[in-house]
Amino acid sequence: MTDPRMTLHELAEALRANGVPATEDRLREMALAGKFPFAFGIRGDGRSGRATILIFRHAFYVWLDEMLGCESVRI
Repeated sequence: MTDPRMTLHELAEALRANGVPATEDRLREMALAGKFPFAFGIRGDGRSGRATILIFRHAFYVWLDEMLGCESVRI
């Protein structure tokens, strides 16, 4: 079974495979800002300040198919 979550790297690769330019840094900021219906992020506190980003694979591909108007390339 495929993991229902994606990493930022996988998200960026999936977007690029479908002709959508994307960087992990930009996607992280967009998730933290609540710009995606398929992902959300929580800013880290403490020393590392690392954010936690949750990206849901199925919801992403449903969204991408809708945005492209056709079935997207799955990676």
